[in-house]
Amino acid sequence: KQGFEDPRSEGINAFVQIVVMLRKVAPRIKWDSMLENVASMSDTDRATITTELSLVHGQRQPYWFDAALVGPVIRPRLYWPSWTLVEGELEHKDSQRGYIRVSNPSSERIAVEQFLDPGVVKCSNKPFPTAIQWKRRTQPPANPRGIEDCDTATLEKWEASGYAMPPYQFKKKHGVVTQEGEERPPNADEREKLHGFKPGHTSPFPEHQRISFIGNSFHCIVVACFLASWA
Repeated sequence: KQGFEDPRSEGINAFVQIVVMLRKVAPRIKWDSMLENVASMSDTDRATITTELSLVHGQRQPYWFDAALVGPVIRPRLYWPSWTLVEGELEHKDSQRGYIRVSNPSSERIAVEQFLDPGVVKCSNKPFPTAIQWKRRTQPPANPRGIEDCDTATLEKWEASGYAMPPYQFKKKHGVVTQEGEERPPNADEREKLHGFKPGHTSPFPEHQRISFIGNSFHCIVVACFLASWA
């Protein structure tokens, strides 16, 4: 949200410098690289990143790719690969806004039940919302996202979690129902599978930390789509 005012944005310049250094110390190797960032950034910030990466990628537009195109969870991201994404089952179109938008003309998807614990049922036919970090708080944050259209039951689940995620994440339509009738957001095991990780990938860690790991990670299937064009 802070754009280039966010100290983490310095990582983009560091990314470029690392690629430059690798090419310098090992010039016989053909180095490829890819940077990922949120799709919600401003046009100005997106253009700035594209310009910075042109030092190592040349004049290339990023790809806008939402994980919901290939699975049951939303995760719109911008990807700047140093190679061209080859068209196949997915289609690409220049948005005329400085990025290439990826789309999937097919509505066929893997059944969501394959990503959930046994007996667990999704509450709607819409994709799960973007996974985010789980951070418990003693007090609700100011102006939490999506609170304006949350019902009482949703707010109660939000409060019970310690305000760990924005309240909209606890809406029934964004969650699942267990065999015992409990309504909840997807757990860490389910989030791993939804993002293409092997089951138990983060299992040595506590539940809340595992959820945060997934919220701050890549969607492996989307990355695989890019790597399929690179291989």
